[in-house]
Amino acid sequence: RILDTCIWISDEKTTMREAVTRCNLLHTNGRLYAPLNGLQNKLINVLLLEKEKDFFGWDSVIYNLKESKNYEKTLYISLFSNPSDTFSFVYLSSNKNLTFDLWGTKNHGRTSEPDNNHHGQAENCVVNWPQYGSWHDILCNRNEAFICEIPLE
Repeated sequence: RILDTCIWISDEKTTMREAVTRCNLLHTNGRLYAPLNGLQNKLINVLLLEKEKDFFGWDSVIYNLKESKNYEKTLYISLFSNPSDTFSFVYLSSNKNLTFDLWGTKNHGRTSEPDNNHHGQAENCVVNWPQYGSWHDILCNRNEAFICEIPLE
């Protein structure tokens, strides 16, 4: 549980479309995780690092974070580029504008995110990149892990 939602993190990698379907099948109110504020996103990243620690061991996670090696895990989140403005992103579940953002800055020599460009192809989907604590736009057909949420009422 993170704030007012139950969180489920996949180990499986799939496309964005399939990730949305899988989250919907988890529970009646299941959906792809929509980060609504910085605290919630930070807690998600802590949970992701804890999960990796439990699986790989803490020393391995710390080493990989420090060395920026072998920790390229990214996870789809419920953000999608607005069809009328590809540099404007909305929540997939509500089609509303973002309430905040954590776009990545220059990493590995790349320009700031969202750059909406992968060798000339539009990057309409978004992943959370816990290694950097930021978001990055990517192609929707990439196979990535994903985060689901079930809002608690």
